Amino acid sequence: MEKHTLYRLLSFTLALSVIFAGSTVYYANRDMRYERYTNNQHEQVLSQLLNSVNQLETSLEKAQYLPEGALRQTMAADIWKDSQLASAALASLPLGDRRLEQVETYISQVGDYAYYLMRSSAYERADENEWETLCGLSGNAGEILREIDELKQHLDTGSLSLSAGSANTGFQAHLNKVNDEFPEYASLIYDGPYSDHIAQRTPIALEGQQSYSREQALERAAKLMGKPTPKLSFDYESEGQIPCYGFSCGTAAAALSKQGGFLLSYTDTRYISEAKISVEQAIVKAQDFLRSIGLPEMQASYHTTYETVMTINFHSYENGILSYPDLIKVGIALDDGSVVRLDATGFAMNYHARPVAQPAVDVDSARKTVADNLTIRREMLCYIPTTGQHEVLCWEFACASAEGRHVLQYVNCETGQTENLLLLIESSNGTLTR
Repeated sequence: MEKHTLYRLLSFTLALSVIFAGSTVYYANRDMRYERYTNNQHEQVLSQLLNSVNQLETSLEKAQYLPEGALRQTMAADIWKDSQLASAALASLPLGDRRLEQVETYISQVGDYAYYLMRSSAYERADENEWETLCGLSGNAGEILREIDELKQHLDTGSLSLSAGSANTGFQAHLNKVNDEFPEYASLIYDGPYSDHIAQRTPIALEGQQSYSREQALERAAKLMGKPTPKLSFDYESEGQIPCYGFSCGTAAAALSKQGGFLLSYTDTRYISEAKISVEQAIVKAQDFLRSIGLPEMQASYHTTYETVMTINFHSYENGILSYPDLIKVGIALDDGSVVRLDATGFAMNYHARPVAQPAVDVDSARKTVADNLTIRREMLCYIPTTGQHEVLCWEFACASAEGRHVLQYVNCETGQTENLLLLIESSNGTLTR
C-alpha cells in the first residue's frame, strides 16, 4: 500500500474515532441533562403533593371545630380543591406499572365527599353525622402526610434518588409502602361517583332471572344475532360486575349476561357503504330492533353520526315518564339500516318497575325556577341519574335563549330546587349535552 494512502486511511480512522467519541460524550451529557430535568420535575410534583395533602389534613382538622353555617360550605370547597390538586400531583409521579390504589381512592373520596356535602348544605339537605364522617378522615390524611414528608427528606438529603431503584427498592418502593400500609377507614356511602356503594352495585334489571349455561347462552346469542347456531364460536367468559359470555360470528360479536341471557353488547365491524337512509328511518329501525329482543317501550333522545353509523340514545318510557338511567345506545348502519352497535349496560344496571309518580312540586311551581331569559319549549316528568348512580324524579324543561341556545333544566320534584342544567350542543353530526 502506498505511503500517502496509508496516512489517509489512518487520518480517516482517527477522525471517525473522534466523531464517535464526541457523539458518545454529547449523547451522554444530553441524557444526563434530561435525567436531571425529569428528576427536578418529579421533585416539584412531590412537593406539590406534600403541600396539597398538608392543606387537606389541616382543613379536615379545622372542619371538626366549625359550627353549622356558610363557613362549612367554604371549608368543604377548600377540601375539594386540595383533593383535586393532590390527585393531579399523584397522577404525575413516576409510579411505573403499579398504581397507589389505596391512596388514590382515599384522596378522590375525600374530595368528592366534601363536594357532596357542599351541595347538600346549599340545598339545605345537610346531615350532621355526614359532616362528622368527613372530619373523621383527617387522621388518614395525616398518615399520608408523614410518609410523604419522610420520603421528601430522603430525597433532599440524597439518601434516596428518583432515578435509582426498581419496583422493590428506592423511590417507588417507598411509595408502595405508603400504599400497602395505608390504614383502613369507614366506607363512605353517599351520592357521589366515588361512593363505596357503586362497586357493590348489581344489575337491577336482571334480578330474579334464570341462570344461563354456556350452551343456552350460545343458542340465545344465535337467535338475537340472526346467525345459525353452528356458526357461532365461544370467545370468553367474564365474572365482572355483570357476569357474561362472549360469542362471535365473522365480523359480529355479542356479550350475553349469565343471568337472564340479556344482550349486553353487540358489534359488527363489517364494511359500511355510503348512507342511503334518513335519520327518521334509522330511529324506526332501532326501535323495531329493541322491540324484537323483548324490551319495554323505549324512547329516543339524542343521536350522533360518525362515519355512516348513527348512534341513538334510548331510554325506557313508562306511565308518561322518561327514565334517563335506563340507557341503551343503538348504532344503525346508514347504508341498509341494520344494527351494528349496541350497548345496553346502563339498562341492565338500572331498569326496574317504578311506582306511579306523585311529585310534591307541581309543574307550575317548578316552572317559576326557570330563568326569565329562557323560553320553555317542552316540559315533562323524568328520572335523571345522580353522580352517585342513584336517580331523582324531576321536571324537565327544554328551553331556548333569545340567541337560539338550547338549555335543559331539571327541577327536583321533592324540593323544587334545580337539580341539574345541561346545554345542548347541536351540529351536523347530531346532538350532545354538556
